[in-house]
Amino acid sequence: VPLMFTLAANVDNKGRWAAAAGGMLTISSAFGPIIGAALIESIGYAAIAWLQLLAGVPAIFIFIRVHRISVINK
Repeated sequence: VPLMFTLAANVDNKGRWAAAAGGMLTISSAFGPIIGAALIESIGYAAIAWLQLLAGVPAIFIFIRVHRISVINK
């Protein structure tokens, strides 16, 4: 988490990224176990792996794009 906030501060000096990341962390901590348990009970552990893959791949591309924009703007 500290690395995430450091990278966010480099991208956005006003703190909007840090606020959004904190909100996402709070929401995911609250709803993640509930959704995970429901998926495991209904589909199985493979559902968690597919969900991570579906969320992780777009997140990597978004991070790369945001990082490129921040480097160009400097």
